[in-house]
Amino acid sequence: MLNMNNNILKILQVSNAFIQAPMLGITSPAMVSAISNTGGLGSLPVGGLSAEHTRNLIRETKKLTNCVINVNTFAYELPEISDSLNTSATNMALTLNDISVSAGLSNVNVHSDNKPPPCCSLEGMASYKDQIPVFIEENISVVSFTFGCMTKEEIKKLQNARIAVVGTATNVAEALYLKEHGVDVIIAQGYEAGGHRGSFLPVPSQRPLGAANSSRETCDPPGIGLFSLLPQVCAAVNSSGLSCSPRGAPSRTKYTPIVAAGGIYSGRTAVAAYTLGADAVQLGSCFINTKESLATQAHKRAVATAADTCTDYTAAFSGRSARGLRNTFSGLMYKYPPAETPCANIAPGSVEESTLLPYPVQNILTTPGNSEFSNIWAGQSSGRYGSCSIGIGFDSGVVPAVALVNDEIPDDDVETLLETFGNRSCKDVLYDIVSDTNSILSKQMGLY
Repeated sequence: MLNMNNNILKILQVSNAFIQAPMLGITSPAMVSAISNTGGLGSLPVGGLSAEHTRNLIRETKKLTNCVINVNTFAYELPEISDSLNTSATNMALTLNDISVSAGLSNVNVHSDNKPPPCCSLEGMASYKDQIPVFIEENISVVSFTFGCMTKEEIKKLQNARIAVVGTATNVAEALYLKEHGVDVIIAQGYEAGGHRGSFLPVPSQRPLGAANSSRETCDPPGIGLFSLLPQVCAAVNSSGLSCSPRGAPSRTKYTPIVAAGGIYSGRTAVAAYTLGADAVQLGSCFINTKESLATQAHKRAVATAADTCTDYTAAFSGRSARGLRNTFSGLMYKYPPAETPCANIAPGSVEESTLLPYPVQNILTTPGNSEFSNIWAGQSSGRYGSCSIGIGFDSGVVPAVALVNDEIPDDDVETLLETFGNRSCKDVLYDIVSDTNSILSKQMGLY
């Protein structure tokens, strides 16, 4: 691997600057180990899981690799369960049921006796604070977090245990906040990235957290594309304090490596990120259609043939903004009234995002039952892993993701598609991208 900056390789203890995105529900221990065994950094998602479950997943992964792995958690506080939240959750469950029935989808868990859904106990969910001792006891080398920022004391505690700490930022202010808190590496997550956005700081033009008309416990600042975000973060975080950095970045501090995330799927996109200042890149959607992926067949088919216009951001599934492929549920959700409106009195209207329940309560209520009711998280470049990139042709050209989920393409074509993508290993995918990156860099440097 041709290294633009080997500082990050030393910090993460890897041989190439490629990180697998921690995709909760998609990533398996086998996927993590396959990436780490190939010289990259495999990432095990444990956000919200109990300490016991976290420990078991770490040990299961360690059985498959002796290499360094990254364990990713959610640095946010679980919502406090109250009578008001219980009532809202019950009404939301009824509303979701009405939506699914009207669309001919599978029934969700209805509580006609008006008792709160079992999710309101948040049974099995845990704070990242409960996981920190596990990370230390299990001798994890890298811990990353999103949805917020650990305290300085927590970060230092991990670092004292020789654990590299990685935070996620979606704008310059968040990156500087992470820098000031002492993280070792910062992930700059562009708007193109699939799954949940890691935003955690409100911005001046946005409604402040805790506003009277908001029941959500998260912020949702404007999305910034990676090509705009990355160079600004690099300049601000690692400024030498000269006048070229008006944002107040700490001067003459140690260099903090920046990882680019969002829309990266090939050697060409990786090189573009390096050119803009990234020290490493993080890839996610390109690993969805692999042997090691836990994605459903419907999810894999949708990702494999998605067009560039198929993804969008929505908070309808989880209460936090996340990018995924549009389907029936994400389209219908905003045609219904807020969760506070009883199901029996539903009339045409729209759901304001501020009425959605806080994560993870909303997320638990939309637990998969039908493929068109489930989320299909994927990034903006997800279509590049499909038919257009390897020559699988369909009579109608690029097939919309929703058609795939609804089984509206010939069985033979689906079989070919799944055989081609489902049989690829994470190792093969990463090897191809690394090789392509090296080839492009070599040409640019005039080595051949």
